[in-house]
Amino acid sequence: MSRHFKTTMSVQDSSAHIKTNKFNNLHNSIKLTTDISKSVVIMDITVSINTIHIHDYQFYDIKTTLYQKPSNKYLYLSPLSFHQPSIFFNFINSELKRYCLYCSDNADYNKIKTAFYNRLISRGYTRGYLFYIFTSKISRTELLHDLATTYNSPPQPHLPPLDPLIFITTRTPRTDQLQLQKCLVAPEYVLASVEGAAIFNRIILCNKTTNNLEQLLIQSNFDTPVAKEFFTSS
Repeated sequence: MSRHFKTTMSVQDSSAHIKTNKFNNLHNSIKLTTDISKSVVIMDITVSINTIHIHDYQFYDIKTTLYQKPSNKYLYLSPLSFHQPSIFFNFINSELKRYCLYCSDNADYNKIKTAFYNRLISRGYTRGYLFYIFTSKISRTELLHDLATTYNSPPQPHLPPLDPLIFITTRTPRTDQLQLQKCLVAPEYVLASVEGAAIFNRIILCNKTTNNLEQLLIQSNFDTPVAKEFFTSS
């Protein structure tokens, strides 16, 4: 059984080919190929290192950009799906922030941002809906600062967990109009007290959806000759 591996080595490793051939000669069922370049893909980030010579000094310029697999179908959440309106905004805004954070070069960010916009249009989003989201300014400096603050913040004191107060309701177009989430928000003077914060910060609103067409069909009893032949357990 043949095994094929692929690795990426630094361009400065002049003995890469020698090491590859030596490894491949260990057994004829193992095949190792190397890709020698100035960049490497780590998860969804491409890291490139360029050497800059200024007079007698040598510097290294590290550049990062977003990596997306060629097989990516970009099947983003459809705007016709029955989700809360905030879900659509949040996922698009979060993706733009991720792109901005990963791309150290502003030109790379603008390129992937434009591609993302066109893919959303293809998924059915309107230009009017995307205009506000895509014209809002995102600061990479602020994103890096927030990220550093999160990782460098001291650990919070351990508090005994409190059981959440869960409100379950069936989601329909009529319940959407009630805006139950706003009804469960307490005034600021209540949240400022220890007792008020302990109660209202524990509230979780859960939406239970009704059965969709697929679920209704699966649960149905088909009393037809074809159904009896193929769907009736013996």
